[in-house]
Amino acid sequence: MGWHYRDANDRTIMTTGLAMTTTTGILVAGFLILIFSSFRPTADFGLLAPSTIFVALIIDLTFLPALLGLIKPKIGED
Repeated sequence: MGWHYRDANDRTIMTTGLAMTTTTGILVAGFLILIFSSFRPTADFGLLAPSTIFVALIIDLTFLPALLGLIKPKIGED
């Protein structure tokens, strides 16, 4: 018997959401250091990279579960 998609989604967010958020925070902090560079392209990258990583986290935690709820994939079934 497979997991219902909502149960699987809730379980996934509860177990991996903290790891995803922590990793995103560390990466964002690491790349934000680059905004203090005197070389303009590096400083711009220091703003662009963390923004992209943060948006990816938001999409992973909101849009992806909503999309899975719409398509209702069969999880864990043969």
